Amino acid sequence: MTDNTLYRKLFESSNAPILIINADFQFIECNEMASKLLQMPRNEIIGKTPVGISPKHQNDGRLSADLGRAYFTAAMEGKDQIFEWTHLTSKGSEFIVEVSLFGFDASGKEHFFVMWRDLTEIRKNEKELKESIERFKTLFSKSTDGIVLHAADLVSGIIDCNDAALNILEYTSKDELLGKSVLEISPEYQDDGNKSSVLGAKYIQQCLENDRTRFEWTHLKKDKTPVCFDIVLTKISFQSETIIYAIWRDITEKKRQQEELDNYRNRLEELIEEKTTELKNAQGQLIQAEKMVTVGTLTAGIAHEINNPLNYMKGAYLGLNHDLKDLVNEKPDVKAYLEAIEIGVDRIANIVRGLNQLSRHNEDYDEDCDIHSILDNCLAILLNRYKNRIEIKK
Repeated sequence: MTDNTLYRKLFESSNAPILIINADFQFIECNEMASKLLQMPRNEIIGKTPVGISPKHQNDGRLSADLGRAYFTAAMEGKDQIFEWTHLTSKGSEFIVEVSLFGFDASGKEHFFVMWRDLTEIRKNEKELKESIERFKTLFSKSTDGIVLHAADLVSGIIDCNDAALNILEYTSKDELLGKSVLEISPEYQDDGNKSSVLGAKYIQQCLENDRTRFEWTHLKKDKTPVCFDIVLTKISFQSETIIYAIWRDITEKKRQQEELDNYRNRLEELIEEKTTELKNAQGQLIQAEKMVTVGTLTAGIAHEINNPLNYMKGAYLGLNHDLKDLVNEKPDVKAYLEAIEIGVDRIANIVRGLNQLSRHNEDYDEDCDIHSILDNCLAILLNRYKNRIEIKK
């Protein structure tokens, strides 16, 4: 294989687009990769100038014709050139390449190698990255939630924060907050009673292991006033360093409202319990009142039924006492019998009067009453319960 054949094979098989320009600034050769990038066959490329397959202006605003001639002139002076250039495909779409331009001699004539490195995808990625950074900066600075960047531990301090975080904690500038550790702006104990140092280390470890974690946390404002947050920690890697991206959402007012709601709910439950107890008591009193009405009705009926035979007994006693008044003086036993009948009839009469008092029903509670009479009625009914056992003094 001759040297020319070898060079030709290397030229055609190169993964980089390669073209050759003569001293008249015209393409005289190109490989397959250059043809694919320009989306045109070799025979259409030959004879064209670099400016002929370029937009009128380059990205810096300069005319392609002026800029191209300047680079070519420098190359003709023996100065190798490396620069970025925008070309056009056969369909008119732009693509960016890094151009390496250097001269060589061929058969006593000066020619120039043009090697392209396609930067279209790189520039696209750079543009997307730049746009992503801009979006992040906008989100970071304009977010109404506090956003804080800090090291992946509790003591290394805050790296950056947005204005919302400053406003919530009532700091006037970042210089006051940056460099402070999480523990410096937290109370010693959290609301659940755990130490902030212990609980914070736990949450950071969860974030490092799971890439993300969420929890509630109490921080301190500049004046040491507590403020409660719903916090989301996200692990991110930046330039081979792991940092924590924290979003703070102020839920102090929400928790206050929830606490008021819980207190209201508890009070409502207490009121329901009180009303239920009152209702049960009223129900018990109503049942007792109904029982008393029933008992009163029953006793009234019994007293009425007893009164009838009792009247016969009284009449019989009075008759016997009248008819046997002469015999009473002669026989003491007859007198004792009559006295026993009288005592029994009087006792029954007292019991009936007590039952009648029990059966009385009056809705008014401010009427006059004879307490002695009430006590006598009660004692008459209860006589058998205490007779010969208890002495009662009124």
